[in-house]
Amino acid sequence: MGDILYVRESFCVSNDMMRGKFLYKAKVEKESSLKLKYKPSIHMPREAARQFIKILSVRLERLQNISKTDAIAEGILPLTMSKAQLIEMGQQYLDYSKPPEFLNEGLDPVSSFKSLWQKINGKKIPWNENPFVWVYEYELCEKPINFLTT
Repeated sequence: MGDILYVRESFCVSNDMMRGKFLYKAKVEKESSLKLKYKPSIHMPREAARQFIKILSVRLERLQNISKTDAIAEGILPLTMSKAQLIEMGQQYLDYSKPPEFLNEGLDPVSSFKSLWQKINGKKIPWNENPFVWVYEYELCEKPINFLTT
């Protein structure tokens, strides 16, 4: 516990010195319509890192034991709902098993995560096998002072 890791992300080297040395796909595509050729995150050099996480805990648990809070923390997408719908049904989340162009009635957090797991892993690691998974808890932190020298 307490280890600090850098987050790798898709990037490209900037030709525009005013913007800095690196551009990041997650940031640039949200801010503009630029279509750049990004390098995969696995090739990101350490000096390009802009996000750091501190590991708080690591535990082993069964996949199907995921809590609602943990399912939401995995990044499932909430549906846009009216106040009346929220009062009647509570927040609903995307059903990843349906094509995006279909009307999505929504699912509870754990069912939404299950549909996402099945979409990503398919037959390789079926939900019904209930495998053990590593759960990492972390927090964002500042760049370590000696980051590039270690």
